[in-house]
Amino acid sequence: MSTRAIIGRTTGAEQQFRGIYSHSDGFPTWLGKSLWQTLHEQFNGDVKRFVREVITAHPGGWSVFGERCYCHEDGIKTAQPRMVFTDKNFAKGEDGSAEWLYIFDVKTRKLKLFIRNEFIPVVGVAWIYPPTKNNPQQTIVESR
Repeated sequence: MSTRAIIGRTTGAEQQFRGIYSHSDGFPTWLGKSLWQTLHEQFNGDVKRFVREVITAHPGGWSVFGERCYCHEDGIKTAQPRMVFTDKNFAKGEDGSAEWLYIFDVKTRKLKLFIRNEFIPVVGVAWIYPPTKNNPQQTIVESR
């Protein structure tokens, strides 16, 4: 069974977002960790570039984040349907059966984690990442 998620960015007020579908391994211990590591190791913490290249450039969404997207095959863009979701879709119950929402705020440079389509921030989740080449400090990520 897949754990589906939406990876997106804020588009205005607190609960307004636009994101893409991610089919597999959407739980925080895998996708949350992968998003954070990719942001810091591959994009040097540049949230704006991360959003552009990981979310906007992949409107078909991800089968497995960072490995297989639905919109490119062997590096060539395909005609796969767009799997873009917004807060308006969620309000109508059109949520792609996503269990987790990962919403990046480019202005504040924060990642917000929500469970299901209830827009309830996840409280008490913490990840501790060891130092990396691009992030020499140990990082503790908490959701409040």
